[in-house]
Amino acid sequence: PSTALEYINKIHRRAYDYPIDQPSPIDYTSLTDRTKAEPDDHLANDPLKYERWAELFAEGQWWFDIRRWEIGEQEMKYFKNRNGSLIWRGIDCYVQPIPKTEIERYNGNIKQSGNY
Repeated sequence: PSTALEYINKIHRRAYDYPIDQPSPIDYTSLTDRTKAEPDDHLANDPLKYERWAELFAEGQWWFDIRRWEIGEQEMKYFKNRNGSLIWRGIDCYVQPIPKTEIERYNGNIKQSGNY
């Protein structure tokens, strides 16, 4: 955890134009410190996920992180509070289709993912 915290702080320091290898006033002191996320956001006390989100914002990575960490339900709840009707369908929401060419060319025994 201390190594992870140091790497997170290095990214945070760089973003705020502090020397990356020296402690700064913006450093997190733990992996559960308060972030700049809104209080009702599930990233509010998760510097690792929040800083990853902030660092890669609009680069198309967040959905893959949501799937990896299986935090889709928390994301849906956060946005549902702002946008109204969203429906979480459980773990099936993480499933992606297998390309048809993969099934046809390489392995006819592969079954397509559900709902595709």
